[in-house]
Amino acid sequence: FLLVILHLGTLGAVCIAFWDTILALLKEFVALMKDLFTGKFKWSEMNPDRRMLIMLFISLVLLVPFYLIKEIFEDVTLPVLALCFLFTSCELFFASRIRDTKKTAGDITVKDAVVIGLFQCAALFPGVSRSGSTIMA
Repeated sequence: FLLVILHLGTLGAVCIAFWDTILALLKEFVALMKDLFTGKFKWSEMNPDRRMLIMLFISLVLLVPFYLIKEIFEDVTLPVLALCFLFTSCELFFASRIRDTKKTAGDITVKDAVVIGLFQCAALFPGVSRSGSTIMA
């Protein structure tokens, strides 16, 4: 019960901090569904919010096959857990060394979404940070 309350508190804080982005993505989702069903969707004419929404979907779709076999990731031995912690430390080390580039929602490509999705799949292992992996990717 305590963990649920803590996660709800985190969810509330994230919703407050990113309220404008969440609202924009929800509005864009409704507009995207309308455009898809009326045949007006054009990949080349996406605004930054729509691009971000589609790239979020692409990165999350990659998790579906791994979610179906998630039991494999839960029962790991101590050496595997140590390797997972080492992986997290290495990715965070290299992320701090990568050039300072910031992408906006309009700059995200399908390749970026796939890389982020693959690093989220790696984060299914215990000891691998999902947020660290996503930020690094």
